[in-house]
Amino acid sequence: MSRIARIAVVAATTVTLMGGVAGIAAADTGTPAPQTPPAATAPAGSQSASATYHLYVTVYNDSNTDMKLVSADHNDSASWGQRAVDLPAHTSEKVDVSSWMYGAEADLTYADPSGGHVVMKAFDNWSGSNNTDGTTSHSQIVNVNGSIGSGTGHVNAEFHITNR
Repeated sequence: MSRIARIAVVAATTVTLMGGVAGIAAADTGTPAPQTPPAATAPAGSQSASATYHLYVTVYNDSNTDMKLVSADHNDSASWGQRAVDLPAHTSEKVDVSSWMYGAEADLTYADPSGGHVVMKAFDNWSGSNNTDGTTSHSQIVNVNGSIGSGTGHVNAEFHITNR
């Protein structure tokens, strides 16, 4: 019997213009708020480095199986800070996958004890999930690039891991 991850992607809701950068504490684990990532230089020809946003992804493990974080990747800069933790069964984690607003992408890869992987992708204007059988689903959220100007925006998305 194959173990295919079913991930329901609940589309994001809002973009909120705000200033400042704040750490996010783990939702259910009691983990202290992480440190703010160091500043980086904005890409050539782009807005200043201060034009950043926060991409918050809430990952729910609704299954009976513990999920271990095996990688947290991005396509932006080496100084970008990824904040995520392992997901025991029946827990959730609010993850701050902050990056610059130009070409921002965050990938979270979780594995169950049998080695089956679940990959979750969050971009600046859409979110998607890859099941272990190679299929992909996408959910349109908010195009941050066209929405926040030089402010700081917040995009929220949810991923649910079920049937593990």
